[in-house]
Amino acid sequence: MDRLERIPESERLDRYTRLARKALSAYGLAEAQLTPLGEAETVTFDVATGDPSRHYALRICAPDHDSDALRREILWLTAVCRDTDLVVPEPILTTEGELVRRVSIAGVSGFRSCVLLRWVDGEFRHKELAPDHLHGVGHLAAALHSHAETFRWPEEITPPRRNATLMSEVLDEALLRTRYSADQLNIFRRAIERISVAMSTLRDGPRVAGVIHGQLGPRCLLFRNGEARAIGFAQCRWGYYAYDLATIRSYVAERETGEELVAALLEGYRSLRDLPEDVERHLPVFGALRSIDRIQAILAARTGQSPRDLDIEYEALRRVVEAD
Repeated sequence: MDRLERIPESERLDRYTRLARKALSAYGLAEAQLTPLGEAETVTFDVATGDPSRHYALRICAPDHDSDALRREILWLTAVCRDTDLVVPEPILTTEGELVRRVSIAGVSGFRSCVLLRWVDGEFRHKELAPDHLHGVGHLAAALHSHAETFRWPEEITPPRRNATLMSEVLDEALLRTRYSADQLNIFRRAIERISVAMSTLRDGPRVAGVIHGQLGPRCLLFRNGEARAIGFAQCRWGYYAYDLATIRSYVAERETGEELVAALLEGYRSLRDLPEDVERHLPVFGALRSIDRIQAILAARTGQSPRDLDIEYEALRRVVEAD
């Protein structure tokens, strides 16, 4: 455990605030008003200047954060802001033209990569999602995927393609055995087989796969004046576009109005971009992949585990595997 995690929360927050102000000095914002927004793998501050046009979020990454993953996120967000009208967190340059600022102070371990992003206004909906909201999310996903068709990261930070060939490497069976029986583990293996078949069927050309958001759920969706907006791009990666659609679908499909909500999501997507029938047919399978990712992330985190969340994801996975 990081020694910083062992000290009282108030003292820990004070240290992160001092670190934030040091990082913000590189943007000429050391005197901005800071409001902590939460502490997890990253620490985030609301950065207010009194000018609505200069309202930001500062993210302080963990010392072991993947620098290539951070570069991929920042480069894609920069390109989306440059090439589209989508409202997403725009990366802000330091006064010296840097996209990432690395800082350290006494009392906080290691150098921390910090990024400043333009604030995205909007409201979370969570359980209040209606068909109009889902239609907007579908349109948003289609716009992101359309941009992803021609976007490329620099070769040195391009991640492996997560396609049928690499599916055998997805399962961390040693980790899964800490909670699941041999019979339950077999459900995971069968799911991977089905996912591999789906990927082989779809292939991996730019019409079906490319850069994806990676966690397009209610916590990463904001709504303002009827427009859906995305935040939380830290998990962006190469993947199948169906994964993004399957992610939001998994949150609404089992609701009382789930069928109507999913129909609105897909209609919104088709309003901007073609959705082949075979891609739509495989959405539940990509939902199973999302469940596997979610389960393994929860187990790997060790702290803050929610048995209920694990049960929900496992049952969703089992239903897909055992469906005719």
